[in-house]
Amino acid sequence: MSKRAGVWYRLGAVNVTSGSNEVVGVNTDWLNEVLAIGNGDLFTLDGKSFYEVSDIPTGEKIVLHDLYDGDSIENTKYAIIRSVSGTINTRLAGQIVKQFNQKQLFLDELQNWFSSTEVSEVFTDSRGETREALTLNELESRFGKFHNGTVFTEFVDSDDELTTIDILSGMFFKVDLNVPLTSIAFTNTPSSETESVQATIMLKQVTGANLVVWPDGVKWANGRPPVLSYKANTEDIIVLLWVGGDPNPYGSFKSGWLSA
Repeated sequence: MSKRAGVWYRLGAVNVTSGSNEVVGVNTDWLNEVLAIGNGDLFTLDGKSFYEVSDIPTGEKIVLHDLYDGDSIENTKYAIIRSVSGTINTRLAGQIVKQFNQKQLFLDELQNWFSSTEVSEVFTDSRGETREALTLNELESRFGKFHNGTVFTEFVDSDDELTTIDILSGMFFKVDLNVPLTSIAFTNTPSSETESVQATIMLKQVTGANLVVWPDGVKWANGRPPVLSYKANTEDIIVLLWVGGDPNPYGSFKSGWLSA
């Protein structure tokens, strides 16, 4: 007799604690079996003492109606007897309803994802676990920076001592240096291990001899920040690369002393 489809369900093992009504499964998937465990089923360790199942919150946990009064034990064999009302037909009908509801939830979440103006929205998988995904609006915002192979330029005028660059607003940034000392900060840098972003920054000496303070943690080529040109109307090109969610980018000096 199959462990899954029979009246007695024995798949996996369990941990039980004396005085508790929670049973923790080991290698179990009580919610997602074709004939899933249901409320009203009977739980037993020895075939002599039985406890009614009152809730199945996850595939790895069931809640008993009464407190377990035996000894605490881990990774032990068990059995769950399906209730008389839990025939194969009713179990299958319940699973069909569950699958339908999951499908409807997915469609609702997908519709929300299409219309959302947030950066990301949540999708729920068949186990009830949630995962975030960038919304269509956000993807268009990011990839809309490309058009027929052209990367649009974001112009930044650093009249202040602190200049903040939003990495999501472009891939090429032209910064005019107008004050003696400018600190540059970056926002919306990638935080996921699956994301990497490269930004090219052109610094123009408008008045000349202006310095730049970069964020701490930049991993510069040759171990030191680049020395910029100091004459007015000259430009330097810096490349920063964020890899795999690391907040500290790699930095390199691409070219310098270019005539503006």
